Amino acid sequence: MIKRLTIFFTSIDEIKEALLDRCNSGNNRIINVAALSLDNFRNPQYNPQESKAVFWKPQNCSFIVMTSNLLDGWNSLVTIISKHLSVPYLEIALHEDYRVFHYNNRYVRVMWDGKWDFYEYGTPFPFELLDQYANRLIKKRLTIDMIINYAKQLNVDITDPNMYCSNEDAIYFSNHWH
Repeated sequence: MIKRLTIFFTSIDEIKEALLDRCNSGNNRIINVAALSLDNFRNPQYNPQESKAVFWKPQNCSFIVMTSNLLDGWNSLVTIISKHLSVPYLEIALHEDYRVFHYNNRYVRVMWDGKWDFYEYGTPFPFELLDQYANRLIKKRLTIDMIINYAKQLNVDITDPNMYCSNEDAIYFSNHWH
C-alpha cells in the first residue's frame, strides 16, 4: 500500500487537460502515458532532483488516484489541479510519524515534530471518531486504521489491491530541478 495518496473525483481526461493547461511548461511536463507502474513511488523523499507524480484510474473505480515521490504528496500540484478543475479531492497520509485525512474543507492531522502535534479544522463528518481526538496520547488521536475507515466511508478502499491496478494507461508527470 502506498502511504501518501490523493484521490480526485474526476476523470483521467480531466486530469490530463489540467496538466496540459496549467502545468505543462518550463521544467514541468507530461513525460509518459503508459501502463501503471508504482515502483518509483514507494519511498518518497524530501527534496529529490526530479519531482514525479503518477495519475491512474483504479480498476472498478470512478475516481483518479495520484501519488508522487515527494513526502508532501506534491501539495502545490494537487492545489493547482483541484482549483483548475473545481473538483473535490481526498488526501491521505499513512506514515507512522505523519498522518492526514483531508477532504474538502475538513482536515485532520497528527504528526511528530519534536513532539506529537494534533490539528484539525472544518466541520467533522458524521463517521469521524471524535472522542478519539481527545485521547491523552496525541499520536493515537488519528491512527492509520481510522484514516483507512474514513476513506472507506467516502467509497475509497485503499486496502483493496485493485486500487493499485488499472486497465487504462497512467499519466506520468515530472519537474526537473537543475
